[in-house]
Amino acid sequence: MKVLIAALALLASLLSPVIRPGAEPAQAQPLTEERRAALEELYRSARREGEVILHFESPAEQFQPLIEGFQWKFPGIKVTAFAARADSIPPRIIRESKAGEVTLDVAMGTLLHIAPLLERDLLVSFDYSRTSDVDPDSVSEEGRFVSLYDDPAVIAFNTDILSRDDIPRTLEDLLRPAWEGHKIAVAPSDLTWGHLLPLWNQDREKVVSFLRRLGKQDLLFAVDSFGAASRVARGESPLGFTHALLVASFVNKGAPLALCPITPTYNVSHGGYLPKVSQHPNAAKLLMSYFSSRRAAPIWARVGYGKASPCNAGPLAKLMCESRIKHYNVRTVEQAKALEEIGETAIKTLHLLPDRSVK
Repeated sequence: MKVLIAALALLASLLSPVIRPGAEPAQAQPLTEERRAALEELYRSARREGEVILHFESPAEQFQPLIEGFQWKFPGIKVTAFAARADSIPPRIIRESKAGEVTLDVAMGTLLHIAPLLERDLLVSFDYSRTSDVDPDSVSEEGRFVSLYDDPAVIAFNTDILSRDDIPRTLEDLLRPAWEGHKIAVAPSDLTWGHLLPLWNQDREKVVSFLRRLGKQDLLFAVDSFGAASRVARGESPLGFTHALLVASFVNKGAPLALCPITPTYNVSHGGYLPKVSQHPNAAKLLMSYFSSRRAAPIWARVGYGKASPCNAGPLAKLMCESRIKHYNVRTVEQAKALEEIGETAIKTLHLLPDRSVK
């Protein structure tokens, strides 16, 4: 997963266009009077704090359009951004919370990352509907986590090799003799198996049975999800288990990739959370209110991220809709851990070890 985040960072930095921070997206909706008043009150409090310290999973420079958009909308608040691995932040928050003050205000990650913080009650619960036109489905864990962009597990295919009439349309189709002999690329990534969640919830042994049968197809191994997508794009394998954001980025660069309509699939969204006892709590809530708003949504999409639905949300959503793939976000830590456990089972069952993997 760490390598995947780094790969996404590289792709997004290459693909991101220049965005005018003052540009008003058409999707922005007028605020209700009640929400406007709450937002103005929060802004006044945030402006007195004067700064917000923000963590990104990827180089902060690629998110500069979002930062500029926030500062254009809410002048007088300095955004200090830094990049670090998402799994390095929770231990830091736990350590600093014990000392009485956390030195960051907003952090990015997934539900898997925040699990130890939820267990220790170290995250702020906030009603973002008071200050943002946020999609209610994006808010989970009682207002402690807000989903900002999606990255569903998908199965990509090379359009120079396969036509849409030839591609698999169900998981069982992947077990046909036609896909034997390095025809399916896989990698030791724990979150590329979202299609298996419904079956996992019904009977875990059936998932293991499916994976064992899949392993008999003489799979093509890659070092990570980026490598799997690359091998499919280069024509080394017609199919590959990977992530939708990677495929969207490859397609944007002209790669002959599309998605198999194997549905549904599940996603552990990436989003933001606020630690307690931070230095700038009101500025943190204001920043997250902006990041989760409809005003910011097109900017997320343009910097290489964004939502997988609705169909007009951006390149990622367009790609998912063209393949008619139903996609669901897991909304609890327990569901996210189930996806992670499926991935760990796949890695073990298919013997996806580094020494068997090439880029």
